[in-house]
Amino acid sequence: MEAETPQGTIIYREVFTYEFDEEKSHPLKDSDKVTVVNPVAAAIGGKMEGQKKGNPWIFSFFEDALTDYDDGAFITETVRNLLEDGYDSAGLKALKETGIPVPATRFEGLLLKRNIGKNESYQGVIEIDNGSNGYSKLGRFVSWNGERELDIWPERDESNSCNQINGTDGTLFGPYTVKPDPSEKLYVFIPDLCRSLFLRYERDTVHYGITTLRYTVPYEAVAGPSDNPGSECFCPNQFELEECDIRTAIMPKDRCQPGSPVIMSTPHFYLTNWEELFNDFDGLSPEKSLHETYMDLDPVVSVPLSARKRLQANIKIRPAYPLPSFANLAKEYVFPLMWIEQGADFTEAVADRLKSKVYKSKDMLSNIPWVGIGFGIACIFGSIVYFLRMYSIRES
Repeated sequence: MEAETPQGTIIYREVFTYEFDEEKSHPLKDSDKVTVVNPVAAAIGGKMEGQKKGNPWIFSFFEDALTDYDDGAFITETVRNLLEDGYDSAGLKALKETGIPVPATRFEGLLLKRNIGKNESYQGVIEIDNGSNGYSKLGRFVSWNGERELDIWPERDESNSCNQINGTDGTLFGPYTVKPDPSEKLYVFIPDLCRSLFLRYERDTVHYGITTLRYTVPYEAVAGPSDNPGSECFCPNQFELEECDIRTAIMPKDRCQPGSPVIMSTPHFYLTNWEELFNDFDGLSPEKSLHETYMDLDPVVSVPLSARKRLQANIKIRPAYPLPSFANLAKEYVFPLMWIEQGADFTEAVADRLKSKVYKSKDMLSNIPWVGIGFGIACIFGSIVYFLRMYSIRES
């Protein structure tokens, strides 16, 4: 779906398709079985805990429906079922049969945000500026799912900054808008998290002879209110602000997807200072080169020549969940489930086209000092538009 509006915006829905690459995964197969935290049991347990505190009458319905339900705190399933195909859930079926409204009796795969077909999903309807309102606005979010501002995060201050949809989707920015200045913030809106994050310039990198600007997500972007003033509204209501200062780089999804037990984080809890997590699990080894999110941006066209978005999905489980499976837990755990890397790299051929179509135009204009500024911008912008039509970043 794509439509251009008279207001100078483009409305589209970005579809993600997932396919298992047998060759690159060898000897692992998508039919291999793994044991993970039971996401359905965790979701039901969290919902029941909330109803027990806020609505005991509704809680009694849950309790009656799940009298004989106990799938366990952990579940063993094939990788394909967990990620894509999903599986039947006895807990969801029991709730449905009792008359409690549930969207389905199957657990959908973890990769499917909004299922539109086999192995396909999308992250909502996106509206961005097409650049006709000023080239610096090219690619910026105008609305998401028809809303120009979110109504998700609590308003802990007058700015309501957490609900603002700032930045682009990260695949392009307005030409000449990125600079080697560590003090400037470059915003990206991430539908997975229902929030914007910012990146800062870190250093120069080189790709096929083109000097690019590396922007990374710094510690302060995912830090608590003490180190990131204005982020108070990202702190869940049940936590004191001091506790959110400890839980850096930990981003619950329950406001973005009500009832979800999933908590997003950086891979291996990179950038977090919540030391308790590293005491709970073996095998965690955060490394900047493996786990950071970055973009290497061309300083002229402001598109990434190389980019990586890295996020980890975790499941929260608590002894307070009123299900037998969780009764013997010693405390709350944020249990790592999987981490995902999405990225793309220019090929040498595309980099050569960039140099010939954009940089040659730029060099030509710099050698003709009497050319009007307006004409110069038009020529370079025309080259950029030509280039962007040839290239678009896709998930890999």
